[in-house]
Amino acid sequence: MRFALVMSEAGSGLKRNLSMVISVVLVTFISLTFVTVFCFLQQPLYWQSIRFGSPPLAIRSVMIAVAMTPWILATTTVGTAETPASSPATRGMSSRGGSSSRAD
Repeated sequence: MRFALVMSEAGSGLKRNLSMVISVVLVTFISLTFVTVFCFLQQPLYWQSIRFGSPPLAIRSVMIAVAMTPWILATTTVGTAETPASSPATRGMSSRGGSSSRAD
């Protein structure tokens, strides 16, 4: 019973937000494609000996990781800050801080 409810709610949420779902999938696919091409297209991937320094593939992948870190942090924190009125700790509380009269 509960599984069916969860799946129906997930399905209705996907229908309402289909354009957002498609855009997230598209941006993720394009980003992963760019990173893969940037790292593996240029040759050589490795040196014959470690005496020449770090392998070029390692340097390119670290450059991508460092460059993407601010973007990853920015996109994961957008929209996650709750206002005090909507936070779970204050839900069901009156404006004076006491309990509301409704039964939960």
